[in-house]
Amino acid sequence: MQIHEVKTLEGNSGCKVQLYRTERSVFVRKTSSCPAYNERLEEQCRKQNFHQSSAGVCSPSVLTWGYDEGLFYFDMEYVPGHSLADLVPVMKTYDIAPLIDLLFKMLHWNEKGKRSDSAMIFHSKIISLEKTIAGKVPDEAFALLKRFDWSAVSWTPCHGDLTLDNMIYTRDGKVCLIDFLDSFCDSWMIDLSKLLQDMELHWSFRDRHISSDTALRLQIARDMIIDHLAAMENGDEKIKTVYHLLLLNVLRIWPYAKAQKNDTWLKTATEKAIELVKHI
Repeated sequence: MQIHEVKTLEGNSGCKVQLYRTERSVFVRKTSSCPAYNERLEEQCRKQNFHQSSAGVCSPSVLTWGYDEGLFYFDMEYVPGHSLADLVPVMKTYDIAPLIDLLFKMLHWNEKGKRSDSAMIFHSKIISLEKTIAGKVPDEAFALLKRFDWSAVSWTPCHGDLTLDNMIYTRDGKVCLIDFLDSFCDSWMIDLSKLLQDMELHWSFRDRHISSDTALRLQIARDMIIDHLAAMENGDEKIKTVYHLLLLNVLRIWPYAKAQKNDTWLKTATEKAIELVKHI
């Protein structure tokens, strides 16, 4: 069977993502950027392969996987559609609430996954990160994270990088999750913090013009997420945890920021994330 490359797709992980076609089908191949990244991409493949689809949410089926010249790759079905980041500017405001409800139904927030070593794991991650980017960000950012009690984090299955760019609205009206990400901690709270990274800090829109209407839609979505969290048991505690994760997410981007456009976004986003944590 002959395989033909159609084009290279954009991605943020550094992995090579290509669209291929055969006589009978079209599929996407994701290939590790280097041998050192193989283990991480294998974990991302496992996450995607074992994701449980629900009524309105799915993920591309993993077709096959293996190694090519020492680099891990996996093939998945191609799902045509538009990212939610592309659709937000033209979305009707009354469509936002059903979408947020759908995303909350997908989360594993009702699982009581706590770990006795959670605080130690987060403290170790924060210290390691501080050594890596010391001097680039305000010391206050690390002080806030070190003081926080991370024992309330729920360890559950999660996507790992649930941004609007990684959700595709398909032709049959489903939300398809792509680009699953491995992490030092798996938690539905991280998924929500990644959503707030878009709603509050506009990560998925850093290369797009944001009109006042788009900003308003993102604010409405943000308010709905907070309302959902506030209605949960220990809602205030969960909100604080998610916002501290938001700040940690932003700091974790710093070591990988090579383009000037990301550096500019990061400086502004870090300052805003610090203020958000201080005032929740």
